[in-house]
Formats: sequence, C-alpha cells, structure tokens
Amino acid sequence: AIDIKEFSSAEKIDPEDFYLVLTRLSPWKRVDLAVEACLNTGDSLNIAGSGPDVARLKKIAGDSENIEFLGYVSEKEKVKLLERCKALINTQFEDFGLVPLEAMACGRPVIAYKKGGVLETIVEEKTGTFFDKQEVDSLVRAMREFQSENYSHQDCREQAARFSIEKFSKKIRDFVERLN
Repeated sequence: AIDIKEFSSAEKIDPEDFYLVLTRLSPWKRVDLAVEACLNTGDSLNIAGSGPDVARLKKIAGDSENIEFLGYVSEKEKVKLLERCKALINTQFEDFGLVPLEAMACGRPVIAYKKGGVLETIVEEKTGTFFDKQEVDSLVRAMREFQSENYSHQDCREQAARFSIEKFSKKIRDFVERLN
C-alpha cells in the first residue's frame, strides 16, 4: 500500500526531458539496463539511489553527459524528481514494488520489466508500458515506442490511489467483518 497523502501536492507539471531510475543500486536491480539503453538512445537519465553497484554503473556510463547519478535523495527531492520526469524506468523484478506506484501517484507513467508486482499495478498503455525481456534491446524498443503525451496525469494518479493505505485498510476491515 502507498501513502497517497505524501504525493497529494503532486500537481500536473509538464514533464522534463529525462527518464528516472529510483532504487537501491544493487546488481540484481539491473539498473545497468537503463544506463546502457540511454547510452544507446541518447536519452537523458537521472539515477537516484545509492548502493554497492554505483562504481560499476558509473564505469558503464563513462563520461556520458546524458546520465546523471544523484546519489541518495530525500523524500521531498524524490517527489520533485517523480513529478518532473517523463517516465520512471523500473528494470527489476519485485514482488510488489512501491516506486512505480509513487511515480503514478505523481502523475507519471512507468516503463517496467514485465514481471512481478508491476503486472498488478500498471495498466498497459494507460499508466505505463512494459518491456518483455530483462535485456537492453527490449528496454530500448519500449523507450522508442513510449510517448509521454499519450499518458494522462489523472489516469496515473487514479491508478495509484487504488493501492492507497486507506483502501488497503478498508479491504482488511471488510474482510474481518465478513468473518464475524
């Protein structure tokens, strides 16, 4: 569940021309896919997060001017990045995954690896799009087909609200009441 109130100030802001990765930088998260994809396409990528994979990812990025490592960001900075990116890129398999919901709560679509929790939270071609294989070429294809103007700020926010703490709590209460 997501605390939608954290993103309640998320007004419709015109997206800037960068993709965002927001995650702990560990090898299994496969952030290297986003780095290599943006090296391939020339798209700008901001990477927010820290972790044991930073040095390897910076080595892959080399001296590219279109890839920026932001390190750890505060909750306030995270919201500002999510509000301004043209899309969040989610390269990893997660059982649930809160960050894609946070992006949608800020009105932003998600480009995600088509496995795990994102299959429950993202509505394809409405709040995001998927890439089928955890491979650079698959992500590049998804990025080339992605058009941020085809996604509604309101649709993304409404989808995230379906996973709010309030709705989750209500479902639990309703379930318990039915048992009594």
